[in-house]
Amino acid sequence: MTPAESTTHAAPSRRPHSYGPTTPHHESRFRRLGLPHRHGGRRALRTVLLSATAVVVLAACQTGPEGSGASDRVPDPAATRTPTGAPQMALVPAGAYLLGAADGPADERPVHTVRLDAFRLDRYPVTNADLARWANGKKEQLRNATGGQELPADPRMPREPDAVRDKDDRDLFVPADADGNSHLLRANGRFDVEKSYADHPATEVTWWGAYSYCRDRGARLPTEAEWEAAARGPEGRTYAWGEQEPNAERARYGAATGGTAPVNAHPEGATPLGIHDLAGNTYEWTSTLYRPYPYDGSDGREEVTYSAEERVTRGGAHDDEADALRGTYRSGYSREPQGGHHHIGFRCAADPRP
Repeated sequence: MTPAESTTHAAPSRRPHSYGPTTPHHESRFRRLGLPHRHGGRRALRTVLLSATAVVVLAACQTGPEGSGASDRVPDPAATRTPTGAPQMALVPAGAYLLGAADGPADERPVHTVRLDAFRLDRYPVTNADLARWANGKKEQLRNATGGQELPADPRMPREPDAVRDKDDRDLFVPADADGNSHLLRANGRFDVEKSYADHPATEVTWWGAYSYCRDRGARLPTEAEWEAAARGPEGRTYAWGEQEPNAERARYGAATGGTAPVNAHPEGATPLGIHDLAGNTYEWTSTLYRPYPYDGSDGREEVTYSAEERVTRGGAHDDEADALRGTYRSGYSREPQGGHHHIGFRCAADPRP
């Protein structure tokens, strides 16, 4: 569901009017509907109106509370559309991609080429509304969904004590009642979104939470190499949009802590493939353990484990300086995978369709 769709709610249904004796006006209404005026025309009209009302009521029941931006049903990603009407995921073609920077910090060197298979990547980061919809769809599989079931501190494994957890007690995300930087509300047995934040990127999600969300969607987190390839393209762009310096129309950066923007607020910062927010707003989890370049996906850095070893985040955040928006920037901060973070979000990747 797109940011625009996530806050759209069906209008409340109304009981059909009772119609008085037939007049020419009523008769013309029957004829427009293709209904006979005589022998039960009014009854037929009432049947049509009641059927239409039932459809409206059903639509309203499938939509979350007004202003929440959340519903219980996780939509099929293949049917989901972005605010512009384009498919949710962009196809990044197979090919050779430059990674790293010759004159950047040590962890960006050396420049090297990787060959990647084609893959799909979300055009927008996962939003708070998306996260709430997912969580509501699997409430019965979550622990601490209503709060108050805090875990004791464990110095061997930094944890979020009041996080929502999976059935194996692995932290997934931190709601607003446990961390003021979250915009996901945990109340009345469900998850809703703080007003005006439905289409902002979901934050305070652990690496395992991001991994689990994408897995449940039939997708995965992008590798670090895939993320950089999508952001820079085969030509090795400096920024997601090209070579022009960052500005307020292209990206969200230089803001106060927690000052995220809607994920579709910077169309001028999109890549040529129409992928938004790869620079600024939030860093994004990748599947990759933080290891030195050159990238080698077979050296263990793509191992899926629930551990304290740092995972790579890419893209820069709303409260970062412009330098962090470069497509080669790897020096993200505070990225412990068990923690939720105010400046880290995520998006999903997937293999091409058969």
